[in-house]
Amino acid sequence: MPKCKKCGNTGIIKTGNNDLPCDCPAGITVFSFNPAGVEGPVVNELLNELQQETEKLLALLTDRQPGLRSWNEFLGERLQKLHFLASDLGFDE
Repeated sequence: MPKCKKCGNTGIIKTGNNDLPCDCPAGITVFSFNPAGVEGPVVNELLNELQQETEKLLALLTDRQPGLRSWNEFLGERLQKLHFLASDLGFDE
C-alpha cells in the first residue's frame, strides 16, 4: 500500500489541537464513531442527520424562550430526535 501523504499511514492528521482521522483506509479504522458496528452509507447519512438536528438544537438554545409553549415543544422534539439518532448509531448501550 502506498504511503498516505496526509498522515503517513498512521490514520491520524495531527492538528496541534484535536487530532483528525485521515480519509485514507488507515484513518477509517483509527477513530471508531460507530460502536454499533453499522457500516457504509447508512452511517454517513445518520451522522449527517445527527449533525443537522444538533445544529437545530443549538439554534433553539441560542434564542432561549423557555416560557413559550412552542419553544418547549420544539426543544422536546429536537431532544427526542437526537436520542433516536444516537440510538440508531449505537450510543445508547
